[in-house]
Amino acid sequence: MKRITPVVRAMEVDISLSPRVNSVKPSKTVAISDQATALVQAGVPVIRLAAGEPDFDTPTVIAEAGMNAIREGYTRYTPNAGTLELRSVICDKLKEENGISYTPDQILVSNGAKQSVLQAVLAVCSPGDEV
Repeated sequence: MKRITPVVRAMEVDISLSPRVNSVKPSKTVAISDQATALVQAGVPVIRLAAGEPDFDTPTVIAEAGMNAIREGYTRYTPNAGTLELRSVICDKLKEENGISYTPDQILVSNGAKQSVLQAVLAVCSPGDEV
């Protein structure tokens, strides 16, 4: 019986990145945060104002609520704008604590200001627009 040896040929694949990738610059807030971390590690007292990272631990009531939500099966993606329940509670908070009125359909929950600001700018600005 003759043994057949498979022939394996290397396949060249041209993976090109979008020119947009080359225009991406490092985040200035991350660079400043890195500098602040280095200063803290060197023993310098620092008040961090560069990024939206809290300077306190997650309050116990919030941590417990998060763990309970996981235990109760709330582990799937939510609607893009946030759940109606959350947006309603945000409306209540804004009314009670800030004296401003919104309806849940006027509220959008996001994972941070950078994402929201970028998406808003991209929605209304085109290449070449003066901002």
